[in-house]
Amino acid sequence: VPLFVAKYRTPVLFGADFSGSSMGGQFEGDIDDVRIWSTLRSPEDIASDMEAIAPAPAATVLALWNFDEGSGQVAHDAASSHDMQLGYKPTADAADPTWVASPR
Repeated sequence: VPLFVAKYRTPVLFGADFSGSSMGGQFEGDIDDVRIWSTLRSPEDIASDMEAIAPAPAATVLALWNFDEGSGQVAHDAASSHDMQLGYKPTADAADPTWVASPR
């Protein structure tokens, strides 16, 4: 089930941009534990959960990707059914991520 930005019906992307019918750009860095909330969160709220190891998804967490798979083309959503395709296509390609161990 894809996750879309409701107003524009465009897919949610991390580390890339979407223009018309194609994706571009490539993020260079590390991403771990991405959460999308349905509520506004204060800096204090964010800081209190930031270092938590796999917190139980709250009712207000729409999506939670821990990126703990370690291999493959899919990051599984621990909060719902918004599994994320990694790379530009479902099969191996040059844009695929390099999996690294989480620092925790």
